[in-house]
Amino acid sequence: MAPSEPISIVLADDDDDLRRVTAAALRAAGMIVREASDGEHALEQVRRHRPSALVLDLWMPRLDGLQVLDALRFDPAAGRLAVIVLTGDAEADGRLLALAAGAACVVLKGGAIAELISAIRSRAEQALGPPFGLDPDDDRPTAETPGPVGSHLPPGASFPR
Repeated sequence: MAPSEPISIVLADDDDDLRRVTAAALRAAGMIVREASDGEHALEQVRRHRPSALVLDLWMPRLDGLQVLDALRFDPAAGRLAVIVLTGDAEADGRLLALAAGAACVVLKGGAIAELISAIRSRAEQALGPPFGLDPDDDRPTAETPGPVGSHLPPGASFPR
């Protein structure tokens, strides 16, 4: 994602009013927002549009947020999707379950919209950037970078047949 390219997200929440207000605020912040009113629709939107981030309510009909996270875990359409859980659940249990299921972070409903926007931007940039600790402009081999096949063998040695 280029710095000037807008962040594409799917916003999944079964509260129509909250979803519309949140979507409007995210669009005003320059994001491309697709809306989903339940977990099944959220999965369809992620698979169809391959967004940078998914903002996911924890408790929704058809599939809840935890079931969506579980479905995305091994889904190639999810790629490096950043999932931000947006919940009104003040109990720590739901938030911990969401993080354990693969959410990048949890934001509480009712907080400042700036907090959600910041979470989306930072998580989407992390998800779309190079793997942690790698510089895309550095092509020097590292200890983890394998050399040519057999380069680790002593001179004159060969692979057994």
